[in-house]
This record gives sequence, structure tokens and C-alpha cells, in this order.
Amino acid sequence: MPPLPLPVVQFARRALAPGGAASREALCTAMQRHSGLLHATIETLLGGSGARILQSRALYLTARDHPWAAGIGTTHAGALTGMEDAVAQQSPEAVLTAFAEVLGHLLVLLTSFVGASLTMKVVQDSWPQLDVDDSFRRWAE
Repeated sequence: MPPLPLPVVQFARRALAPGGAASREALCTAMQRHSGLLHATIETLLGGSGARILQSRALYLTARDHPWAAGIGTTHAGALTGMEDAVAQQSPEAVLTAFAEVLGHLLVLLTSFVGASLTMKVVQDSWPQLDVDDSFRRWAE
């Protein structure tokens, strides 16, 4: 799989750590919240199994570059498991990078299945409070 588009990674980083730096604990909380919101929205399009498959694939793709993230799993309801143990020995920056990649892979995978315009709607429905910048919009077009 090609590298993630920079606008997608930057958007995911802003979603997870709006102020820039964050602790591992804060990043785990943010990842659980954002992943859950995205899962719930994707579930309306692809069903529970489809949403879980995309989430699992995004986790797998991330673990290729961040082997410590292989301990993170997902439940049938879309909750992430094993995050706290997986991040315990990682720096906050490493955690933010990996979590942003999980969300980025999820968005790229979703785009390949349902197209850019529907993915943009999923993003806006999942995160109405987040500002979608022009570079992310251009990527999604």
C-alpha cells in the first residue's frame, strides 16, 4: 500500500491532539473517542462487520510500521482494546504518529470502498466540530 497522503495524516493528528502535544493517556482517550465515532458512522454504511473489518485492516497496516501497535485490537462494537498496554513504553509522539496512521488508513480504505464524496460526508458526520481544511478537501475530491 502506498504511503498515506499527508493531508489525511495531518487531519488525523489535529483530531487526536488539537493543541499539538498530548500525553499517552490523553491520546488513548482521544483515539477511543474518534475511532468510536468513525466506526458508528461507517457502520450505517457497511454494517457492523464491514466497519470492524475496515478498522481491523487499518490497525494491521499501522502495525507494519509500528510493531508495538500489533497488540491493539477491536471489539465487535468497534471499541479498541489493548491500547494502554501497547503504548506503555512508547513516547507520546510515537503514539500520536501511529494513532494518526490508524485513522488515516481507515479513511483511505473507506475512500477506496465508497468514494471520496461519501468519505467526506462520513468525516463531517463523525467529527462535525473539526475543521476540514482545504488540503484535506482537495485530497477527498
